Amino acid sequence: MRVLFATGGTGGHIMPVIAVKEQLEILAQERNFTVEFLFIGHVDDVGIALLEEYNIPYKLVYAGKIRRYLSIDNVTDVFKALRGLLMAQWYVWKYMPDVTFGKGGYASVPGVLVSWLYQVPIVIHESDSIPGLANKFLGRFATIIAVAFPKVKEHFPTKKTTLVGNMTHSDIRQGTREEAGKEFKLTFEKPILLIIGGSQGAQKLNSLIWEILPQLTKWMEVIHIVGPRNVRQAEKFYRGLDTYQSRFYHYAGFLTHSLKHAYTAADLVVSRAGASSIADICLNQKPSILIPITVDAGQQRSNAYEMAGIGASIVLEEPNLPPHIFLSQIEELIKQPNLLDAMGQRSANFATPDAARYLAEQVLEISD
Repeated sequence: MRVLFATGGTGGHIMPVIAVKEQLEILAQERNFTVEFLFIGHVDDVGIALLEEYNIPYKLVYAGKIRRYLSIDNVTDVFKALRGLLMAQWYVWKYMPDVTFGKGGYASVPGVLVSWLYQVPIVIHESDSIPGLANKFLGRFATIIAVAFPKVKEHFPTKKTTLVGNMTHSDIRQGTREEAGKEFKLTFEKPILLIIGGSQGAQKLNSLIWEILPQLTKWMEVIHIVGPRNVRQAEKFYRGLDTYQSRFYHYAGFLTHSLKHAYTAADLVVSRAGASSIADICLNQKPSILIPITVDAGQQRSNAYEMAGIGASIVLEEPNLPPHIFLSQIEELIKQPNLLDAMGQRSANFATPDAARYLAEQVLEISD
């Protein structure tokens, strides 16, 4: 059995692909068949590293992006999209998959569209609470459309749309406080705040944290995932702390296997509101403050307010968010452990631990 993955972007798109890949390998062992994989799309350095780590062959395919604002890039990307279609046509013809899995985003369009032209069965997955333009377009070509939020089903044909939730890495719930202590040199003398800006970090979120870092480390221990490009800047702020406060600030560029330990140790999570991050938060039943990014057509914002609607998260809007308001919101939550426990329990309502297994079974079924 040959499976083609078509998507791109950052770790938020790659980790769900890895989750489905692992479940397909488990099914292959259980049912005694062989499975091969190929990933085509356009990913960043973190994505490439993840694909290499999990032994998924990768071929670069360009894709054009439609921006919801005036930009000369909307014109130049037309030619990039045409080039990407030609590249995808070559790779799909050469590989000839039994099934294609599209994870969304503009980078998934060439692979999914060319697969349809070759009459390859297609599964696409929409992870956000507002469907992206790519998946809205590709839905007409898909055999199965899997969605993460109930209200998204109304945007796709009923007969081929199914609610599955979001996928994440299979071991994200298997962290331990002991390993977290070793990995991050935690003291456990104060409540632990985990800050996640996504696989590329989040410069505005990082800057907000660094501005309040001296006050924050007076009464919290911080694990801060800053993004690979921001490690040197994090080091600068770390060195700016006094000897006592520096014991309570721990930073990293990007985490894969260690992320589960960070979640287990955390008393509160501050994060962007990408679908993969929310999936991790919910599976670990953690309370959160979500700060949605402002340039994704409202998808993260909608995701965040879905969580807030069930009382699992507090949403803070990034534009004009004063540092002192951010600091006071963290302090207010940490002082209410009963509220944090309740928020964590409510976040479990969005957890879908079997999503990757279900999708793997769907991929296998339509490939027959």
